[in-house]
Amino acid sequence: MRPRDDPEVLDWLSKAAEDLRVAEVLLANAPELDSAICFHCQQAAEKSLKALILASDGMPERTHDLDALVTVLARTFSSLETARADAALLTPYAVIPRYPPWTGGGNEQPGVASREAEEAARRIERIVRGLLGAAGG
Repeated sequence: MRPRDDPEVLDWLSKAAEDLRVAEVLLANAPELDSAICFHCQQAAEKSLKALILASDGMPERTHDLDALVTVLARTFSSLETARADAALLTPYAVIPRYPPWTGGGNEQPGVASREAEEAARRIERIVRGLLGAAGG
């Protein structure tokens, strides 16, 4: 494991926190922007998981599939299995909200409320930060 104050790991965590903050601000001020809120929640969870991979001396895969990231991490951190449902809920928001359906980028928006997406991202962030705190040097 890298030390808990490793600059690269902290950069990933900082970006994850920034995405969560954007989602929080949008929820408070523009809750009708569901797809943007859910996109930032997915990004926050992805960056948190990639921070943990990096902290574990791994190289984060270039993927937006949160379930794939959880699968890699759960081999070392079995407590991440509890994040699998949240990962599945958030994964579609990596791409679908970014493009209109007619572009072929995605079909319909998944039926998740932005508050639910925020809670899922926060649960993943808490698990990751807890694991980093427990394993950090």
